[in-house]
Amino acid sequence: MVAPGERIRLGLLSLLLLLVLGFVCLTAVSTCEAVRNFQRRNNALQSGDVSTVRAWMTIHIVAHIYDVPEDYLSRTLAVGNPEQIRHFTPNQIASTKKQPVSKLIQTVQYAILNYRKTHHTRVQAPVSKQKLSQQRSMKKPLSIRRGAELISRSTKSRLLTTGRTEY
Repeated sequence: MVAPGERIRLGLLSLLLLLVLGFVCLTAVSTCEAVRNFQRRNNALQSGDVSTVRAWMTIHIVAHIYDVPEDYLSRTLAVGNPEQIRHFTPNQIASTKKQPVSKLIQTVQYAILNYRKTHHTRVQAPVSKQKLSQQRSMKKPLSIRRGAELISRSTKSRLLTTGRTEY
C-alpha cells in the first residue's frame, strides 16, 4: 500500500511532467510558425517584393537589397545629403520629419517600384536547383540525353547485380 505522502508526491510529479510537456509542445509549434514565417519573408525578399521593407532597415540596406541607388532614395524622401542618412532607418527619418513610419515606408516602396519601372529592371524569381537541372538537360540534343539515360540505367543495373559501388 502506498503512503498518502507518496501519492501526493507522485501526483505533483505527474502534474509537473504534464506542464513541461505542454510547454515543449507550445514551444515546438511556435518554432515551426517562426520558421514558416521566415521562409515566406525570405521568398518574398528574393522575388523582389517591396512589402518586405521594414522600419529597422537602413537606407543603405534597402538600396542594396532592392538594387536602387541610395541617392535616388534620399531624393525621393527629400532628406538632404545621402551620406548623412546612409545609416538612418526609416523609423529615424520619420521621427525627424514628424510623420508616420508607415507613410515613409510606403514612400520608399513606391520609389523602388517607380525606379524599376523607369529603368526597366526586372526582378526574377529564384529558380530552384531542380528546375535548373531540367533546363540544362533540355538544352542537350535528344541523342545525348538518351545516351546519358542508357548509361545511368546500365550503371544502376550493374550496381544492383554486383553490389559494387565503384567502377
